[in-house]
Amino acid sequence: MTIGVMQPYFFPYIGYFQCIHACSEFVICDQIQYSKDGWIDRNRLYGNTPDGSIYIRPQIQKPTSSTSNIDLVMINDGAPWRKKLIKTIKHTYKYAAHSQEMIPFIIDLIEHESTSLSSFNNNLIAKICKILSINTKLHFNHPSLTDIEHNLDEIIAQYRSEDDSISRAQVRVIEFCKRIKAESYLNTVAGKQLYLFQSFAKHDLELVLLEPKPPSYQQFDKRPFVPNLSIIDMLMHLGGEGTSQYLDNYKLIRS
Repeated sequence: MTIGVMQPYFFPYIGYFQCIHACSEFVICDQIQYSKDGWIDRNRLYGNTPDGSIYIRPQIQKPTSSTSNIDLVMINDGAPWRKKLIKTIKHTYKYAAHSQEMIPFIIDLIEHESTSLSSFNNNLIAKICKILSINTKLHFNHPSLTDIEHNLDEIIAQYRSEDDSISRAQVRVIEFCKRIKAESYLNTVAGKQLYLFQSFAKHDLELVLLEPKPPSYQQFDKRPFVPNLSIIDMLMHLGGEGTSQYLDNYKLIRS
């Protein structure tokens, strides 16, 4: 069994869904510290800017503590961000090939009532998985992972009695893999900054890093292609079935 664990991203790019597709089971976890520089509360659409993209964001109420977890990030429903986001998407993609079928779908996701950002993102991720025909079993805050997070300091002390250099991030996922009897752990290629192949091998586990191959599809006529935008961009131009054709467009790094 291959397991993946990631934070609940806001309309993530195709690589996020490739990771879900490549796993036996996938955990979306909000019991991790919120970072203002991550993709929890922002993403990019095609735009008339120097780099060809514009940022989209929900209106949120950030935690008062700089060390708060993602689950404490609340949505600010007193602000008109949903209407503004819908207007931006309609304007940006009104001439996209699949706008008529996809705009109502995206509007439904944006209008989903939720008080927390993580539950809002969980909903959109699950529904986009359905439209992409991804059948991977999804978990939101798996009980074993939650228990590990609550006792992480003690667990780290046990691991470091044998390996004093092992990182907090590695202990979290290695212990989780052991508890659910997973054989391998999958992350994006960016995970090479957090995880070491030899650390997993010491515990008879395989670390697998997924590297998305840059997709190339028709966006707008006579405009340069802009890669790694929100999944919204692919859905608008390719539709659900067309976007799903890119789910296997990656390579796996195993050592």
